[in-house]
Amino acid sequence: MINPVLVRTLNAVHDHVAHCAEQIRFDIADEVERHLLGYLATMLEVAGGCVALAQAGQYVGIPILARTSLEAFVDLKLLLNEAAYIHSIAVTEDKGWVRLLRHASSGSKYLYSLVENLDIPAEIERRETEMRRRKQLGGREWLAKDRWEAAGLGDEYEA
Repeated sequence: MINPVLVRTLNAVHDHVAHCAEQIRFDIADEVERHLLGYLATMLEVAGGCVALAQAGQYVGIPILARTSLEAFVDLKLLLNEAAYIHSIAVTEDKGWVRLLRHASSGSKYLYSLVENLDIPAEIERRETEMRRRKQLGGREWLAKDRWEAAGLGDEYEA
């Protein structure tokens, strides 16, 4: 069982951060700012989910959600430290999309249903071209452990 004081504290923190988030202003056209806001929103939503699970006595999923929040925190820290990290984020996203698109075009009925309205070969080419461009701008694929260490959270990665 999770300590009720911890649950109340988490709930108070969540409510305070949600209130603060209402005051955030950002430039939607700025890719870095959009990602920063997305990471903040992810952490806020996951924290709220953890509180709700704890209050309902459902503890099994909390560590999984907490890890998701920490992943967002790692990327947030790296992006705040160096805006050029956005290129590495894009490389990772495009690589994942290319992998999904290739599997979808190789006969996966489920995956194909996600992308059936796309011109898959053209989308693969577009994503691969963008990956090459982002790599020229310094983007790279990171091992998870390396990301956590670069964010100063190497010890938490192993936890």
